[in-house]
Amino acid sequence: MNTLITALVAFTFGFIGSMPLAGPIAVLVFSTSAQKQYGTALRIGLGAALAVAIYASVAFWGFSTFLANRPAVLPVSHGLSALVLTVLGVHFARWKPRDEQQPARGHNPHLQGFLLGFTIAALNPTLLATWSTAVAFLYSQQLVAFSGLLALPFGAAAGAGVASWELVFVGLLRRYQSRFSRQALAWMVRGMGVLLLVGGVITGIELVRELVSPPGPSAHAARAPPTPRTGAARADAPDSGRDGDVHERRQRAEEAHTVLNHLPLEGITSRCAGRGDSEGEGLLLTLVNGLAGGEEGAAGAPGGVVRRTL
Repeated sequence: MNTLITALVAFTFGFIGSMPLAGPIAVLVFSTSAQKQYGTALRIGLGAALAVAIYASVAFWGFSTFLANRPAVLPVSHGLSALVLTVLGVHFARWKPRDEQQPARGHNPHLQGFLLGFTIAALNPTLLATWSTAVAFLYSQQLVAFSGLLALPFGAAAGAGVASWELVFVGLLRRYQSRFSRQALAWMVRGMGVLLLVGGVITGIELVRELVSPPGPSAHAARAPPTPRTGAARADAPDSGRDGDVHERRQRAEEAHTVLNHLPLEGITSRCAGRGDSEGEGLLLTLVNGLAGGEEGAAGAPGGVVRRTL
């Protein structure tokens, strides 16, 4: 049951997450389909689906922990993403449709399209952050019991979701492309290229911020695991524990003493004594001594602070 739920969630994320047309793979598939090279466009999408499957598997397996413990990975991923998005954005912002050309001899067009999609998706490490978010959502819902063995079905289902959308996308383009002129398709591709260029600039700005203002040492110290105690430290542990306990009890006694100075204790005790209610007075002393830190008090004298106050 865990495997089925995990696969369904991953497939849904892969299918829906591939719908926006602002990503580099969507622009590649759209521009290739605009030239009526539907087979190549589909293979580009399938190659990207394989890269997504790998990223999703790694994210599920625990790459988010790897990323958190290695701060240098995040700037590197942003740098690669900014480079890929900027280059593709400039290319597609100047895109012009051209007639289909015959592939050169010695080249396999089927393999080329697949490798192109895989390479572009693999060089976009932001997919890792996207799938880490998907994994975090799955974990927050407590739908499945997490296990490293589920990483493979999670990644495979994510890749299947991406591939399914690419099939639908290319099919829709093939069916309705005739309703748009080549010039309109060209401007659509150029608009997508501008969006990619904007995304590259934003990612570059994030990279500069990370390089100029890296996380301080306190952030790393907060994530650092506790250092194991040596033999000497373990030997001193009881004394340090007693000192801390005495200090805490002294603070509690001072606070209790402040409270006692603002209470009408004389009236309370006189009424108790007037009635001969020694039991009530004893209970009152016990209660206040408890506030002061126990029977030992703060300075080592049993109930010294309280009894002098009363």
